[in-house]
Amino acid sequence: MLILAPSYKRAGGLLTHHILPSTIYCVHSFEAEEYRARGVEVLEMPDEIRGNIARVRNWLVDWAVGQGETEILLLDDDIARFGCFYRTTGADALMGDAAEDKVEHCFRVAEEWGVALWGVNCVSDKGGYREYTPFSNKSYCTASFHGLRLNSLGAIRYDERLPLKEDYDICLQVLNRDRKLLRFNFLHLLKDDHGNQGGCAMYRNLDKERQQMDLLISKWGDSIVRVDKTSKELLDINPVMRAPIGGV
Repeated sequence: MLILAPSYKRAGGLLTHHILPSTIYCVHSFEAEEYRARGVEVLEMPDEIRGNIARVRNWLVDWAVGQGETEILLLDDDIARFGCFYRTTGADALMGDAAEDKVEHCFRVAEEWGVALWGVNCVSDKGGYREYTPFSNKSYCTASFHGLRLNSLGAIRYDERLPLKEDYDICLQVLNRDRKLLRFNFLHLLKDDHGNQGGCAMYRNLDKERQQMDLLISKWGDSIVRVDKTSKELLDINPVMRAPIGGV
């Protein structure tokens, strides 16, 4: 398996390799040397694909296929914690070999389940974990941590029209075709989605979030994707996704 972390203008804020040492940071040629100076492994990508994370993810998927790879983990460059909810209180943090062994185990489970896409819980609070639902087979998986089995993924790719909602969309693409994906609810990650500079923050703003939300809803329908109206004052940029199939 390959562990690939796209990164853009964040050479000074890299965290993921401290958790998963085999992480390869995937950066555009114009800033590759700045990243190498940090002592991390780098894969250079063409400068012309920057500015759209969905396009970057697709380039990495196609590059991996061309290299003969069958399994890749696409994840963010700023993951501060990867852990398991094994105990009644708190959680066990995974780092180094233990973290990479767990990722390998997840790929083996995903192979047994016959799924193209797997992910982990994006809620790091133990209070948000339902102990009797350690797995989900139709729930949203954040692109901060996407395990992809490339032979099973086939022709499915991230929708480049939706660079702020590409993870919701690819989950729905997989569910629409295969009727299943896999989320390990007992595994979780912790990161700062809104406090970083660089990356998607370079083009994310409220207007673009609204446009992307509208496009995602128009693609899949408002019975499958809808705005979370829990708060009447603020737009929740994370849509509610309900796939109309059996499972959890």
